[in-house]
Amino acid sequence: MVNVSTEYEKVAEPTRTQIMRATVAGTLGTTLEYYDYVIYGLATALIFNQLFYSDLPPAIGFIAGFATYAVGFIIRPVGGLILGAIGDRIGRKVIMVLTIVLMGAATFAIGLLPTYEQVGVIAPLLLIVCRMAQGFATGAELASASSLMVETAPRKHRGFVGSFVSFGTNSGNLLATVVWLLISMLPEEQLMSWGWRLPFLGSIVLTFLGLWIRKGVKESHIFESVAERQRKVSMGEVYRNFFKSGWRSFLVCFGLRIGEGGTSAIYQVFLVGYIATLPNQSQSMGATALLISSLFGIVAIPLIGILTDKVGRRRVFIVLAAIQLLFAFPGVMMIESGSTVAIIVAFLIASGVCVQGMYATESAYMVEMFGLKHRLTGVTASKELGGLTGAGIAPLVVAALLAAVGHWWVIAAYIAVLAAIGLVSAIISPEVKARDLTVDEDAM
Repeated sequence: MVNVSTEYEKVAEPTRTQIMRATVAGTLGTTLEYYDYVIYGLATALIFNQLFYSDLPPAIGFIAGFATYAVGFIIRPVGGLILGAIGDRIGRKVIMVLTIVLMGAATFAIGLLPTYEQVGVIAPLLLIVCRMAQGFATGAELASASSLMVETAPRKHRGFVGSFVSFGTNSGNLLATVVWLLISMLPEEQLMSWGWRLPFLGSIVLTFLGLWIRKGVKESHIFESVAERQRKVSMGEVYRNFFKSGWRSFLVCFGLRIGEGGTSAIYQVFLVGYIATLPNQSQSMGATALLISSLFGIVAIPLIGILTDKVGRRRVFIVLAAIQLLFAFPGVMMIESGSTVAIIVAFLIASGVCVQGMYATESAYMVEMFGLKHRLTGVTASKELGGLTGAGIAPLVVAALLAAVGHWWVIAAYIAVLAAIGLVSAIISPEVKARDLTVDEDAM
């Protein structure tokens, strides 16, 4: 294969309208994705163990619910590697359209499922199928959106534009939490019978809106500069290029994702349900703390994106991962205290600042780590394998550890380990904010 490299300055720059449309398209898609995942996580922690695993003891049903949650992460790397290689051959836009359709359809279907009481073991099996469909689509959603947005953005604003992927996930968190708080106001009988279905059925609105916007977005001008070459490349060759030259960049990005995604899942999924078990705390307290931290993120995310353009992705990520590491034990201790103020402050620092800040930094960081020949494959592999190892199993592992040990310190210890992995990965990585995205070579 001919190694073609185009000078970045010689590639036709997109118009401001094209940049804005790409940013909106990517942001809205990630909003839908995280709406789906946060709604599912909240329902897992508070509802699904009773509706789909009602024949199990409560503690086992709680763990079984998180096991189903983890299934979505297990299938995500499969979807990411398949769709990522396709996206490296035919473009990012096609994958963005496909993922939003699959993801929206799977989420809508969850709202139609029968419960265990109605159909027995078929109910959790159908839930797992829907979760797998969600995961397959989501496997390439974040990577395709961030790749198109960062490749479309001007070089000096790639961190800012890329941060809107995190803005989308934060908006999804916010929307899902608001919706869940509203339906939780229903009487328990109505909530458990039909109320829980509404957030899943309502996702169809976001799906159609996102599809309409994404169909009108232009392909990345950087990908278009090599589109003719890439369409002649087989998927096998994309994989061979990635495994041959992209493995160092992959390992760094894999570690970044573990540090961010794992701590995110513990706070945004596990601890939301855990707080409901604390003395003198309501079932909605965890969701309220998550809502407040998401509101904070609306301001924090673009500012962090701008900061990464000024001082670099690496420095910002190192600082945020270090804070998350040092705050692990104090943060969980504050939550364990049961104090409403302490819980909110802990979520603001750990989720609102550290998780969202690391995620905002990752978007441009990972895209810039990989060369053009296999960029989408590299980003999807990093995000999804790291997501599986970090976020996918974190709630399940922590639930099992807590059941075995019976003390909150295991939650804090697991957060500290995950944050340390992210910190070390950033320390050994190069700074990439000024890289030419048209070259075929990886950053490492």
